[in-house]
Amino acid sequence: MEDGKYDSVNEDEFSEWIPNSAQMQQREDYVPSNAPAKSRGRPAIPLSWTRVISVCHDDESASRVYPIGTDKLVASGLPVVPRRRREPDWTPYFWPKDFVKTHKDMTFENYQLGEKRMLKYGQILTKVRRKIRERALELDKE
Repeated sequence: MEDGKYDSVNEDEFSEWIPNSAQMQQREDYVPSNAPAKSRGRPAIPLSWTRVISVCHDDESASRVYPIGTDKLVASGLPVVPRRRREPDWTPYFWPKDFVKTHKDMTFENYQLGEKRMLKYGQILTKVRRKIRERALELDKE
């Protein structure tokens, strides 16, 4: 900070408000203006509550008092329940129980594969599995 040069841009900004800021030394009793000022008067009473919402006149001597700040911190971490929707509720297009009642002929036995079709699909599936395994082994070698 010699010869009118500044180490950073911020020092240039602060020098506008403090005359001869380059020559000014830091004093021990100097308090920056952005520090919280000591308030005068009674200290503030911390907010507290009993964690009980009374609907009738309960005995206040039986209840304990807790600081509300900790409870607010805990409540901020809890999941928020979404508000109710204004739109009507969704209804599905397909009701499986109603479908079963009206289509009694659709049963597992009516659509079960026979021995010949099961054998045919089994052979096709075996060929597909073999091709997948061979391709995987080729990629593993690379």
